[in-house]
Amino acid sequence: MAGGAESCISHDEVTLALAKIEAAEHFHGMQELYDEMRLRPLRIKVFPLDHQLPGDSNVKVVHFVRHGQGFHNLMADLYHGAGRKWTQYTHSEDNPYIMPEITDAPFSDKG
Repeated sequence: MAGGAESCISHDEVTLALAKIEAAEHFHGMQELYDEMRLRPLRIKVFPLDHQLPGDSNVKVVHFVRHGQGFHNLMADLYHGAGRKWTQYTHSEDNPYIMPEITDAPFSDKG
């Protein structure tokens, strides 16, 4: 039954397993930064974009953007599901994220 519900379930399991591995890699080494940031108070105030602020205000505009699944993520899921390993942020032919065919990858149907 190619492409049926069974393949969706296994694809989702592969996606979740890969996400856990990649999250661990992203957070590796961030403990020192986290500890340092906890020493300084952070105050957040929210204003509408058209709100007039004093000229000497230290204001940062933050945009929240949703990241969708692109074909590069799908390729990584397929690699991971096939048991292939690669190192994040390296330029090697084993890394599915840097395949020239999917540079600036479009969204997948799931994305």
